[in-house]
Amino acid sequence: MIAVEGRRGAAGIAAEDLIDLLAPLFRAVEHHPLSGDERLWGRTVTDERYAIVATVPTASTTAPHNP
Repeated sequence: MIAVEGRRGAAGIAAEDLIDLLAPLFRAVEHHPLSGDERLWGRTVTDERYAIVATVPTASTTAPHNP
């Protein structure tokens, strides 16, 4: 799963909060800050913008293999 999110004032969700929600459901959750890259927004931004990449568990890691 890839989520591009952010938080401006009270709107949105902080990266740390989203990671806490997703961590129990996914094998890996990666945080990629995006606020500092002016090329993405066409200007400097001061709010929190980020991408979260979450990887689902594979069948072999979630259930025992029964031949």
